[in-house]
Amino acid sequence: MKMNKGLGAFEYMMSYGWAVLVIVVLAVVLVNLGIFNPPPATQASGFSVIKPVDWKFQSSGYGGSNSPYNTTATITLSNIAGVNLTLAVNGTKDENTSAIRFSKSGAQYCGWYGSVTVVDELGASIDVTTSVGPKGGDIGSVSIPAGKRIIINGQITGPAKDTSFACGGPSNGAYTWNVTYQTAQDKNNIQYKDSGTITGQYQ
Repeated sequence: MKMNKGLGAFEYMMSYGWAVLVIVVLAVVLVNLGIFNPPPATQASGFSVIKPVDWKFQSSGYGGSNSPYNTTATITLSNIAGVNLTLAVNGTKDENTSAIRFSKSGAQYCGWYGSVTVVDELGASIDVTTSVGPKGGDIGSVSIPAGKRIIINGQITGPAKDTSFACGGPSNGAYTWNVTYQTAQDKNNIQYKDSGTITGQYQ
């Protein structure tokens, strides 16, 4: 009788032991892949005029002294002010002080200093109107109708090459960006200024 019980236990182990082993191996693989460690949640706080509703920062990582961070930012902005607005999105020289600016705690600001592409919610291209800024550089502006969204894509950097190092981060690293911008005066000569913070993880 005891022999039969022993054989039964052995057969049980042989039958289900492999299944348990497979489950353990699978769990180890999933942990190593980071399945149980989700990236930091993307959050936006503090905006009241033009609110970021989606964003993605892609970083190639640090490439050495002659190859600073190459960071591409794609941001979807929603006009929640209730009126049509014109927003400066990029600029040359130091004209980015009038456009969207990104900064980290204690770091110099960054922004879109080169060309950008702007589309609406349906993917249709939106013209970027270029004007001359007060410092002689170009400023690119777009119109955002009340209640509508635009999507901006381009490389962010600093006003000089050496400040580009502060305008990115390691791939898969977490980030917190302080974002500030101001709109052009509307038909009632009102100019809106807005600021807030966005967080997430470099891709």
